[in-house]
Amino acid sequence: MQKLFIAVEDREGNEFGIKIPDLPGVIGTAKTFSEIPERAKEAIQNYMASNGAPTFMMIRGLDQLMKLEEFKGVCWTCLDVANRHGQNNLFKKAQAA
Repeated sequence: MQKLFIAVEDREGNEFGIKIPDLPGVIGTAKTFSEIPERAKEAIQNYMASNGAPTFMMIRGLDQLMKLEEFKGVCWTCLDVANRHGQNNLFKKAQAA
């Protein structure tokens, strides 16, 4: 299973900021931590509605992302993006929406 990592910042005002480093420009907010996966999927759908599905995407590992200066001190969670056959379920669902 391939994972797409989400950087999570705790913001003032009971809000979480979310950013998907491997999809530049995909950002969002969530009121609770449990909302983050759904809000991330919505952010991806909005990105794809404007830009189309990425034709190629390098998904980095968490160890690589944690070394980046802009993500120092954030929390991380992830989305599963491929099934056991290597098919990218997340983007297929987003395209169908």
